[in-house]
Amino acid sequence: MNFEQTDEFKKELKAFSKKWRSLSFFANKKAAVIKITLQDAEAVKIRLDCRSLGNKSILRVIYIRNRHTITFVELYSKNEKAREDSKRLQSYLE
Repeated sequence: MNFEQTDEFKKELKAFSKKWRSLSFFANKKAAVIKITLQDAEAVKIRLDCRSLGNKSILRVIYIRNRHTITFVELYSKNEKAREDSKRLQSYLE
């Protein structure tokens, strides 16, 4: 399995990791498939935990999973943004 990160995701990850050093990726099973394409790819949204926030699941990561690759697309905080960027997600699904 190959893992890739979009340029936007790298910037968001850098900013959040400076802000909250105790990010915990995939520590729980709080994921939901939000879109499936005909090319056997699916977009998944997962909640992240952060010990410094008291384990409040306010962080979200959006990634695209297909047979051989997982591409991280977006990382955002529910405090700053209510939903994922659907235009960005669609551009990487195409």
